[in-house]
Amino acid sequence: MIKTPLSSSSRSENPAEVEVDILGERLKLRASEDPSLVSEVAEIVRCRLHEANRRLSGSPNKNRVLLLALIDLAEEYVKAKQRTVAHRMKVNAKLSEVRASLQRAQGKVDLSVPAEGGDDSL
Repeated sequence: MIKTPLSSSSRSENPAEVEVDILGERLKLRASEDPSLVSEVAEIVRCRLHEANRRLSGSPNKNRVLLLALIDLAEEYVKAKQRTVAHRMKVNAKLSEVRASLQRAQGKVDLSVPAEGGDDSL
């Protein structure tokens, strides 16, 4: 999780602090996990902002660039969530098939252990 230094919950045990520059703004962010995660997130944000700025004609203001980048990220998030749900449904369907197959196989093969004192004809 990435937290700003101003977050009330950012006082966790020794969070790593990473300084990033986005649109000329220098931000100090605290990472409660791996600091490289903060750097990777910042790089994604920089790339998205650069792409949004390139797509807007003229000299767009920062707010328009930020809004377009945010909309792009939200769209990507929703699509990823939809893909995850579809994948989960496929996995669950396959799991149901495997369970049914196992149940059919158990019905055909006697997997029970013979009782003691049973047939000793071997």
